Amino acid sequence: MLALVAIGTDLYAAGAFTMAGTVAADTIAKWNGTTWSAIGAGTNDVIDSIAAIGTDLYIGGDFTIVEASRAPESAESCPGSGPGSVRAAAPA
Repeated sequence: MLALVAIGTDLYAAGAFTMAGTVAADTIAKWNGTTWSAIGAGTNDVIDSIAAIGTDLYIGGDFTIVEASRAPESAESCPGSGPGSVRAAAPA
């Protein structure tokens, strides 16, 4: 794991991994205090930064694909698209 951030009681971990505990999770996962869960389909390469603003989650790294969509090396969570979804976002 290369980066961690908390939103409420959930801890989000990002990095260059394919498993979080016993759960398949490609580069990003959530710990709710009891269990790990995957965040969508993850990315196609390393996530090396993660930040939260309110309930929005932002990631950055060497990836070019987020959940099978092209991404400009940064992305944000998309709460309205279902739990754990992320979408491409313009770099800051």
